[in-house]
Amino acid sequence: ARRAAKLATLERLVERDSAIGAITILEDEPDLVLRKEMAVALFSILLSLPTPAYHLAGQVRAQFGVEAECGEVDEDLIRATRRRRREEEAAKLQPPSSCQILFVASVKEMRLAARWIAQVLEESAGAGVEALAGVDAEWRPVRKRNVRER
Repeated sequence: ARRAAKLATLERLVERDSAIGAITILEDEPDLVLRKEMAVALFSILLSLPTPAYHLAGQVRAQFGVEAECGEVDEDLIRATRRRRREEEAAKLQPPSSCQILFVASVKEMRLAARWIAQVLEESAGAGVEALAGVDAEWRPVRKRNVRER
């Protein structure tokens, strides 16, 4: 449990743009075996960022002596990482090119989108064509007294 918590802490710090903080945690870890394991994990985390932190990954590799466990940060690794990321992006679910996607950010836009969706569904039903509509909503509740949630 302690190991998992420390690894989660490293990930959180890197996600919050504090890779240096993650390195500091490694420096302060008294358990040498755990420190080495955490260094290998941090090396991987740094390389898996949307913009991989090659320089910091190389620093972690050298500073914590994990050269045997982590490949050298060179042009081959950089190319392989970029290739892997392109493959991951291509493998993500993509809507068919015939789909139309609307991004709605206001009540007015929502009303317009609802009218447009109703029109498209009506036209497709009249033409005997099957049409589908889907909605993905993200919202943040307001947590104040006497204020309605949005």
